[in-house]
Formats: sequence, C-alpha cells, structure tokens
Amino acid sequence: MLLSKAYSLIDILLETHPNNAKPFTIAGDYYYRDDNLTAAKTNFLRAAELDPSRFPIWQQLMIISFDLKEYDEVIILSESVQELFPSQPTSYYFAGLAYMQEKKYSSAIDQFQTGKLMVIDNPNLLAQFYASLGDAYHAQEEIPESDDAYDKSLDIMPDNTYVLNNYSYYLSLRSSALEKAEKLSSRSLELAPNEASYQDTYGWILFKQGRFIESEKWIKKALGGQKKATHIIIEHYGDVLYMLNEKKKAQEYWKKA
Repeated sequence: MLLSKAYSLIDILLETHPNNAKPFTIAGDYYYRDDNLTAAKTNFLRAAELDPSRFPIWQQLMIISFDLKEYDEVIILSESVQELFPSQPTSYYFAGLAYMQEKKYSSAIDQFQTGKLMVIDNPNLLAQFYASLGDAYHAQEEIPESDDAYDKSLDIMPDNTYVLNNYSYYLSLRSSALEKAEKLSSRSLELAPNEASYQDTYGWILFKQGRFIESEKWIKKALGGQKKATHIIIEHYGDVLYMLNEKKKAQEYWKKA
C-alpha cells in the first residue's frame, strides 16, 4: 500500500517536473530497490541527460548495467564518466570488470592500473583494485604480477576471503608455496567456515602436500556443503580417493564430474 502510494507520488513529480533530474533519480532508486533494473536504468539515463554533472547518477547506471550483464554498455558508460570525472576511480573499476567479463584482460589491466592511481583515502577500494589485478594477471598467466597484486591486496585487507581463497588455490595449482597457501586458505575458513569452495581449496592444498586422509575429510565436507557440487569439487574428490587406493570409487566420481 505504502509502496504503491510512493510510486503514485513519483509519477506526479515526473509529470510536474519533466525537466528536473531529481524526480527521475528518485524513481530510479525506487525501481532499483524493487529489482526492476530496466525501469531503474531508464530513469537514471533520463536523470543523467538532464543533469550530467552528478557523478552518483552515472555510478548507479554503471552498477545497473553491470547487474544486467550489459558489459559493452558498462564500457561505453565508463568512457563517458572518465571524460566527465577523470579522477573518479569507480569508472575505471567497472570498466575493468566489464573487460574481464569479455575476456579482454589487457584492457582490464589498463583500467585497473589507471584507476588505482585515483584512489584517495579508500583502502577497501584500493584493495579491490589489487584483487582484480591479481585475477586479470592470472588470466593472462602473468604469475609474478598476479602474486604481487594479491599480496598487495591482502596487505591492505588481510581478511578478504575472496582473495585468500583464490590466491591460495592458484598457488596450489602450481604446487607453489604450499605452506603459504595452507595459511591463507586456513584463514579464509576461519572467517567463512561453511563455504564449500573454501573447504575444497583447503582440501586440495592438503592433497598437494600429500596429506590425503586429511584432504579427503575436507573435500568430502565441501561435497556435502553444496546442494549441487561443482564438477571441480567432484573431480577433486575422485583424485583423493584414487590416492587412498579407492580406485573404483574414484572412477565413479571422475565420470560424474
């Protein structure tokens, strides 16, 4: 009832102030909260046309376009924002994320590298830039650069579970610095003990260390922690069963994977 009344009032504002950005911004906010992203975007676009000087409107447009998976649109929007607000780091961040989705990793790296230079007094955002750089460099198999970016991200935000898990898993895939990988993964589990993907990462690190009995316990826990386990977790469980000499059972999991 109250929401319906709010939309009625917004319609009146839009009719009486068709050349004012504020009512369109209010409408966009309401539609966004209602998860009507298309309507939200339409209203924010009109608001941006009427008042292009307001950065929060553009930021909301980038967020909505990214949520809609309109990655080309995000890139176009971010280019406009960078012309209007060249020192705002968020536009570079969203552009980088959009390029990552399109697997244009070099372009993503350029955006992240430029954007991080614009970050002032916002350590969390700077940590996110370094985390995304770690992902982009890893995707291009530029391993030293990737590791360095992840280390810098964790120096700023040591309890970022996403980075702790990804970094430790990538180390395990290379059988590199396994003690460090175990420490990072263990911390992610302290912070998010019921996250199946983190349990699998920890189990896989133990597997790479040759600790197969412990590994089986953790990967089995990861299998049970998801309604539908990923093929990677299922495959990992087959691998550890094989090393525990349960070869027939291992083959069943490999086929399932």
